[in-house]
Amino acid sequence: MVGGGDCSTSAVAPVIDGILAASFFGVGVAGATTESCTGNCWLDFSGVEQGAGWGLMAVGLIEAAAATYGAVKISECHEAKKHLGLPPISRPVPAPALRLGTQSASRTPP
Repeated sequence: MVGGGDCSTSAVAPVIDGILAASFFGVGVAGATTESCTGNCWLDFSGVEQGAGWGLMAVGLIEAAAATYGAVKISECHEAKKHLGLPPISRPVPAPALRLGTQSASRTPP
């Protein structure tokens, strides 16, 4: 926790990045290794043959790096909160209760 701020312990973003990484990389590999469709095909990667497959694989690698970075930061947050004795998930502090009928005695109506 740099600068004393709060950090996230939620693994949602790294998981989503991991899913996107696998998807982009998988489609990129399929596109880079598939020949052009000539005839009756259900899936045509002819545009991918021009280098888009490699581009999709690069995006997949970037997403994998983002997922890894996020997982490392979440782990650091868990360790920092454990070291400080804080709960793993910060909960908002409730607002002070409003107590009706407890007005100050120094106030007199006009």
